[in-house]
Amino acid sequence: MDGRVNNGGHSTKGYAGRKPKADEDRIRGLSISALESIYGSEEKTFEHIAEQSKDSFPHLKLLFEYAYGKPKETKDIHIKEIPEVNAIFRTNLLKSVQTNLSANQESPLY
Repeated sequence: MDGRVNNGGHSTKGYAGRKPKADEDRIRGLSISALESIYGSEEKTFEHIAEQSKDSFPHLKLLFEYAYGKPKETKDIHIKEIPEVNAIFRTNLLKSVQTNLSANQESPLY
């Protein structure tokens, strides 16, 4: 036997992936009941966030994300030419070509 059976395997065995739907539903239920016990209803919770949003940008952002959805993230990727790298590459390429040409001139092919 080569011993690979005893090498430990994956440290995340049984914990990887999405949480079970039952856990998500349980946490959602607990959250809603906590909001209702503090503010009276979900509607009053959102009214409280709206009041706070008058003076607080994070509250306003949260309210807009709930109302209209979170905006998609965009990434602008610009590739700029790096003159130093290109100059070094061209210089090395030119030297390589010159070396090959001079080596071919010194030893004829016939």
